[in-house]
Amino acid sequence: MKRNIISLMIITMLTLSVSICPLQAKPGLMFNLDYANKYLAGISGMKVYSTDVLQPSLTILPGWKYLDFNIAGTVWASYSYPKWNEDFGDEVDITLTFSRQVNDLQFGLNASYYNLFDLETTKGDLTDLTWFFERSAGSITNYLKLELAMGMDPEILEGGFLYRAGLILNMPLDFTFDVSVAGHNGAFSTEVDWLNSAKTSFGWHLNLPNNLQLQPTISYQKGLGEDPQNGGLADNCWWLSINYQAEIIKAS
Repeated sequence: MKRNIISLMIITMLTLSVSICPLQAKPGLMFNLDYANKYLAGISGMKVYSTDVLQPSLTILPGWKYLDFNIAGTVWASYSYPKWNEDFGDEVDITLTFSRQVNDLQFGLNASYYNLFDLETTKGDLTDLTWFFERSAGSITNYLKLELAMGMDPEILEGGFLYRAGLILNMPLDFTFDVSVAGHNGAFSTEVDWLNSAKTSFGWHLNLPNNLQLQPTISYQKGLGEDPQNGGLADNCWWLSINYQAEIIKAS
């Protein structure tokens, strides 16, 4: 069952790309490696790992467009090692991204399959649709993310509707300051809380030779709703993360 779902996503991407989407630009290939001493899910703010994690990903930019939307495919992984990623377990995510830029507005959709827990079965897995909107004006970028998560086995892990809204301030010397709030409708069998957390992040974007990039970031989240021990989703947490990015094939 799981292999059929993953195969269907790959076939869908290839079908859209080859039969409908002519080549628009030079293809690209990008590798990312993230380290964090804790890992909080990007939109929900739920603490997934409370210890060190390493999370590699590979993004393919085939250079195709569909209805003026750029297409990309990403495989993201988080595997358990001794003293690494142990408190949640294994995860492999496959994501198709459709994005478009219109003047200072970028918007699009991420369609994902989250392969959780036992990688050989669909138990506890999620299918996920995330709509994203970003608008840049000078040094400020406003953004909104809307997520619809759907559990393959709701009795094991329910989905839900979640959002995150915020702004990024781009500062001199490639420093960034990100502040956002998040909420949900009772996602993942927790208490409904439309304003469950606020998060701030301070990062430094370093451009290195040979199309390499490094971004250390320190973040803090303040839980505004119920404590996770009482049915809430997000709690108070400091964490440090480092993103390493290598543009293996530079897209154009």
